[in-house]
Amino acid sequence: MMDSLTLDRGALPLDDVSIRKSAAAGAVVTLEPRAPELARDPAAFLGWFDTHRPALEQLIAREGPVRMHGFAVTCTQDFSALACLYDAPREGYVGGATPRSQLAERVFEATRSPPEHRLIVHQEMAYLPRWPRKILFYCARPSRTGGETITADVRSFDRLVPARLRDAVRDRGVRYIRNFRGPGEIPAVLASAHRSWQEAFYTDDPAEAEAACTRMGLSWRWLDDGSLSAEYSAPGLVTHPLTGETLWFNHIHSQTMMPESEPARWEAYDAWYADGRPKGYEVRFGDGGEIPLDDVRHIFGLLDKMAGGFRWAAGDLLLIDNIVTFHGRNPFEGERNVQVALLEEGEQ
Repeated sequence: MMDSLTLDRGALPLDDVSIRKSAAAGAVVTLEPRAPELARDPAAFLGWFDTHRPALEQLIAREGPVRMHGFAVTCTQDFSALACLYDAPREGYVGGATPRSQLAERVFEATRSPPEHRLIVHQEMAYLPRWPRKILFYCARPSRTGGETITADVRSFDRLVPARLRDAVRDRGVRYIRNFRGPGEIPAVLASAHRSWQEAFYTDDPAEAEAACTRMGLSWRWLDDGSLSAEYSAPGLVTHPLTGETLWFNHIHSQTMMPESEPARWEAYDAWYADGRPKGYEVRFGDGGEIPLDDVRHIFGLLDKMAGGFRWAAGDLLLIDNIVTFHGRNPFEGERNVQVALLEEGEQ
């Protein structure tokens, strides 16, 4: 238990909340209400949250992900009200990597990826020029087993990743080559790993998809099979606006298609793309050079040791800083309803 927590931009009043930090992998800071109104009155909690947003920003930037347990968040509309306290990324989830539906103002499904799949930890939308600075999750219903949102500390990873690889990313950048499929069937198990352009850009109009790519800073071209190919070269590292640290920020491991990135469906993936059809993802250095697969495997090895999660309870919130915390999801059984809001905008 923390006796006190004073932050540069204000303090969290410890007569209102208790604060503790887990020592486990993927450690989270947990806040619980001491003031009774924060546990029973959504409007009181909304006001408290709004007042203490600067302190919460400092907390997630310096200490890591923050779980809020036992507060008065009773439904999606309560969650939406919290999300609406923040500015929204201009493009929302347009061009995102996984299928998800919008549930309310500023609120999306966390993901529609099959429950048997483990979502590897990543930094949200780091493959785009603009991305959410913070992410807020809400658990409306936890799964019967599994389904933990897992996290890992980017600072620790940044210290452990081989200097040779980090220097190459810093000096050469990272190029993302993404394909959004056109008409035609695809095995159901691969549908969430290779989205259609209509689904990814929320339109059936090719001109609108083109305009979205241009607006987002992606180069694009239509392929003969009716799919849309988009490319973007990113720095691979970003500087945190509060702490001044320059940290790892990319999707090298999650968008390099290999058994480690797609263990549950690798056999189907390898067979489907064996004839040379365009793949959903390809990642290279910014100058076009290949990233050695052994280096990508090393990234997976590091992250597997670092990632950990907590058991969701109904009503829980999880607030993370998208630069300093990776996040993912464990497989699960039973119905799971975890929702997400993308908060504010970062640029690279």
